[in-house]
Amino acid sequence: MRNARALLWACPLYVALLVVLFLGEPDHGVEAVQWVAGALLAALVALVVHRSGLLRRRPRVYLSHRRSDSAAETGRVVAALRRRYGRGAVVVGPPAVRSGSSLREEVGRAVSRCDVVCIVIGTDWTASTNSSGRRRLMHVRDPVRVEVETALHAGVATLPVLVDGASAPDPDDLPETMRELADRPAVTVPPGPATTRHDDLFVRLDAQVRADPADPDARPPRLRWSHRLTMVGVALVLLAPFGIRLVSDTVDGVGYLDEPTVAPDGVHVVAVVRGGLWAPPALRIWNSLTGNTEAEYRYGTDEPSAGALTWSPDSRTVAVGDDDGRLTLRAADTLTATRSLAGYRGSFRATGLEWSPDGSRLAAVDGTGALQVWRAVDGALLGSTRVFASYTGRVAWSPRSDAVVVRCDEANELVVVDVSAGGPGPVRRLAAPGPASSVAWSPDGTALAAGFSATPHLVLFHRLPVGFTTQPVARQDAHVGAVAWSPDGTAVATASTAPAGDGVVRVFDGRTGAATGRFPGGPALEQNPLWAPGSDAVAVADTGGIVTWPVHGAAPGRWDSAQRQFGSRLLAWTADNRLLAAGGRDHVVRVWRQGKADPVAEWSVSAWSMLLR
Repeated sequence: MRNARALLWACPLYVALLVVLFLGEPDHGVEAVQWVAGALLAALVALVVHRSGLLRRRPRVYLSHRRSDSAAETGRVVAALRRRYGRGAVVVGPPAVRSGSSLREEVGRAVSRCDVVCIVIGTDWTASTNSSGRRRLMHVRDPVRVEVETALHAGVATLPVLVDGASAPDPDDLPETMRELADRPAVTVPPGPATTRHDDLFVRLDAQVRADPADPDARPPRLRWSHRLTMVGVALVLLAPFGIRLVSDTVDGVGYLDEPTVAPDGVHVVAVVRGGLWAPPALRIWNSLTGNTEAEYRYGTDEPSAGALTWSPDSRTVAVGDDDGRLTLRAADTLTATRSLAGYRGSFRATGLEWSPDGSRLAAVDGTGALQVWRAVDGALLGSTRVFASYTGRVAWSPRSDAVVVRCDEANELVVVDVSAGGPGPVRRLAAPGPASSVAWSPDGTALAAGFSATPHLVLFHRLPVGFTTQPVARQDAHVGAVAWSPDGTAVATASTAPAGDGVVRVFDGRTGAATGRFPGGPALEQNPLWAPGSDAVAVADTGGIVTWPVHGAAPGRWDSAQRQFGSRLLAWTADNRLLAAGGRDHVVRVWRQGKADPVAEWSVSAWSMLLR
């Protein structure tokens, strides 16, 4: 395979390697496939380049000949060698003699840089005479004699090449200093097609570079830095995309904001800043009006970090559920621990940790599937009740603080537990078409809206003094990823999360279930959609940015801010009616004012500030 053809095949394969590794936003579901496909493409590129001969160590050949004996055939040998090994791989002697030097010195320098010295021998090679009739080989300054003697003395592999039907020279016809040449196995270049006549010569030269032990004349090849540099260069080119992708993934995970949550005051934001594989995480609180960091707690190297965060209603305390199941209350101004909540069982993170709207209690589902309720003022455990057999529960308090609804990713039901000042009370189980993807209380606490992947995808549960009535919503004809009640309690918005859903945001009447709006919102996280404080618009984050859809027919608003694959990790309204979003691809939190195309405030976490701290 010629070099040009190899590059013609290798370049598209290398471009495909780059596309596989870097095209699109990294996703854990396909990351392993990308690495495997990239490795296969890299191996294919290496194979193509190797088959082309670019990676093969090529011999450097010094060619000695006598013009009067074999000029024409020597030209054909040189052309064949250059086609196979490249123009720079063949040195045709004798070299030019520089001022202050001798022919023997110049030949010695040229031969020392070569792997093989080929002596082209024709029918008149030993018998050629000069003008005085004396055989040229008998003259000590004969260039061919100097070349042969230099090669034999230097220990360079010397290969007689017989052309034009010539036979190996007789030792008696050679000077004493050249008779060792007669003992060297010769290669015969037969007459015939140009494509095959030099094959035996190529085999011997390739064997010399490989130091083939089967060839008695093959000697250890000389080290050549140009070949080493070529090998290193090709390896770097093939490994560079993997290294860049690895560094990119590593840095991309550093500074990532996990579990971002806005305080009820609409000003402060708390989040876990992930340090990736290289740095321990940190817990930070920002001011959304200024972007300044107001408090930080740095986790130790072996200390489990936070997995769940929730604000107290007065925005003065943050409840933190760590990855090892510990529950801690931390002061919002300093993030110092004020008390621990005892009684959580299981070694898993507290997946559902919520503060009651009246600020008196906290609830969480522990690692055994039991609902635990604590008193906020002193952290005392008020009681527990088993709701599920799995630890994957999520809890949501009623706006009245008198009940908790619990959903589980593995149970086809919702569980509502009445909670009094003394702890958990009666348990009601609501039959569902499948595991709920999301659930939300109406602002007055009289109804629940739950979304499902199974049909019916949206169900309204109306609360009665002795139970709940079930109202399926027929017009929700796609998977529901998130549900949200309007602040006035008259409407419910759903986000149909792609790819399982259709990426459409729908609005329904909260009492009758009638469809009142439909907006192409795009793929969204379960934190979406978000209602405007005046219940007149729905905001949603898709992969391209943030969109607000007025429910009464006004023109939508849009802020372009590339988000992660399924939208924003946080979408909330601040105290001064500005829209806040976090979790973009660049780890930047941005705040927008209605009607403004550019953010009025933004802040981010530098990856290097985490790695170098």
